[in-house]
Amino acid sequence: MFNSALYIRRHEQEQEMFLQKNHPMTPIPIRFLNREGRFSALIALLFFCQAASAQHVEVSGGAHVPLYYAAGLEYYFTDKVSLNGQGGLLTSPFNDMLIAFAKSQGADEAVLRFVDESYRVGWNLQPTLQYHVKRNYAGIFYSHLKVSGEVEAAQALALFAGYSIPFTLRASLGRSTVDSNLHNAGLVVGRVFPLKNPALSLKTEASFARTFGSQTYLRRPNGQEVPVLSQYADNELRQYYRDYGYLPSLNLIFAYRFPAKD
Repeated sequence: MFNSALYIRRHEQEQEMFLQKNHPMTPIPIRFLNREGRFSALIALLFFCQAASAQHVEVSGGAHVPLYYAAGLEYYFTDKVSLNGQGGLLTSPFNDMLIAFAKSQGADEAVLRFVDESYRVGWNLQPTLQYHVKRNYAGIFYSHLKVSGEVEAAQALALFAGYSIPFTLRASLGRSTVDSNLHNAGLVVGRVFPLKNPALSLKTEASFARTFGSQTYLRRPNGQEVPVLSQYADNELRQYYRDYGYLPSLNLIFAYRFPAKD
């Protein structure tokens, strides 16, 4: 009887020996990535706590097309300088739009199919420092985008390890969870359009970000990491994000300004 767990583990051991002999690499710091996510959440929490006690605060919600739905909080240090913190949710249809953009740029079809399945849902944390001149503003930002999905283990083995799995055995290998952390930096320009209610406004923005770093890892359904496949996937997708990690967007945002404190 075919033992899928033993099959994968035996292949992992073979690949580990090959890597140690020919391509020594530092293992992907999975635990660090998990701490990294908690650290990002902590920074966001501290920002929101500070902004809640500010003299001049706005809350907002909208969409960054074709990236994600967004909600944010903006703290004004002065009338000209502000710090905006946003959280974003990447889901349909934006995940499909990102894949279509990469496909139009000539991305490898096999890698693109893998990325497509791993882009099922994601979240983004983004602090932006902005400078305002009347109704116009410009800013610089960093964003941490995490995307997740599921792929067939056989697909990952074939794509990243070059190991062909018989079709009749693919189902028994099950599926793996894929998580990617993307680190991006970018610029944004926008304009504020006041609405009838003086506390409300509509903001239109154009932004552009570039991915400058990424980490990808795979886990079995029980949560156990697959280290060899993680290394292969990280190397392959790091090159993919280097080539196609361009994130332009047009943003439409509704904002509410809290009354200034005396």
